[in-house]
Amino acid sequence: MDLLGQLKKHYPYRNVEFINDNVIKTEHGRKRVQAWVDEQLLDWHVHWRDHCFSSPFVLTNRMIRTNEGTAAIRWKECWITLHDELGTPFPQKSYEKQWGKLLGKMLQYGISTEKKLQEDNEASINMDELAPLLRKFPNEKRRVLTPYFEEGQKRLNMAGQIKAFYQKEPLPLLQPDLTIKRGRKVHDVLVWCGDFGKPMRGYRPVRAFLQTWLEKNGEQSLQKLFSEMNLQFDLRGNQGFLLMAECLQPMELLPFFHTLEGEQTIDDIDDCFENMRPMWEQSRQLVEQLSKWMDEAKKKVGTS
Repeated sequence: MDLLGQLKKHYPYRNVEFINDNVIKTEHGRKRVQAWVDEQLLDWHVHWRDHCFSSPFVLTNRMIRTNEGTAAIRWKECWITLHDELGTPFPQKSYEKQWGKLLGKMLQYGISTEKKLQEDNEASINMDELAPLLRKFPNEKRRVLTPYFEEGQKRLNMAGQIKAFYQKEPLPLLQPDLTIKRGRKVHDVLVWCGDFGKPMRGYRPVRAFLQTWLEKNGEQSLQKLFSEMNLQFDLRGNQGFLLMAECLQPMELLPFFHTLEGEQTIDDIDDCFENMRPMWEQSRQLVEQLSKWMDEAKKKVGTS
C-alpha cells in the first residue's frame, strides 16, 4: 500500500492529497509529513513535545495520534508522523509569560532526560589558534583587532572556570534550532513548531534565542523573559551560571576565524570584522543583562 493509503487507513482523514513532498492537504487542514529512520530519535521528539505541551498557554506541534492512539506509523523502512502545518508568527513583546513558560519547560525536560542519543556536536573556539592569524594584518589594523582577541581570551577563560566549577552539573538536551520564528499563533495561543533533527547538549541554542530576543525586544522585555523562565526552571543557581558560561564564550569570533583561515582578501576580512562587531556588542549586552537579572533575583530571595 502506498503512503497515502496508509495515512487514510491509520488517521481520521478521507480526503488526502500531497501538496508537496512534505505536506498533505486533508479535510482538517494541512499536515506536515515527517519520516524517521532512527526510532530512538523519534521517541525523544515525541516525549519532548509532550512534556513542553502546557495547555492552554503553550502548545507544541505534537505528533497527531493515529486511530489506534499511537504517535507514528511504520511505513517501509521508516516511521511516519503527522503534524499540524501552521503559518502565523506568534508575537513576542508583552508575551514574555508564554515564551518564558515554553523555554522553562524545554530546559526542565532537557535536564531530566538521560537518553543515549546521537547528539549534534557544537562548534568550539580556540583562541590559541586564532591569535597567530593576526599576523596577516598590517600594524594599524592589528591594533584595532587585538583588543577583541584579548577580551575574547578573557571571556573564554571565565567561561572555562565556571564550567570547571560546575562540571558535575547536568546540561540540558535541547533542539538546536531554537529560533523565534518557530513560534506560531493559533487562537492567541503560542504553538512551538519544533524541528526534527538531533538534539544538542548544552545552552548554546538558548543563548542564540536570548540574543535574538534582546536585539528585537530590548532589555526590559528580556528581564521579564528571564523571570518567566525562572518560574519553570531555576536560573538563580547552578544552571544559571552554566547559561552564563555559554553566553561568555566569544562564539561571534568563529566566522571571523574561518575567514582568516581561508585565502581571503583584506577587504573580505574587513567586511567580516564589520559584521562581527554588532554581534560582539550584543553578546556583551546579553551577559550584562543575565548578570543583572541574577543579582536582582538573589536580592529578592534575600529579602523575602
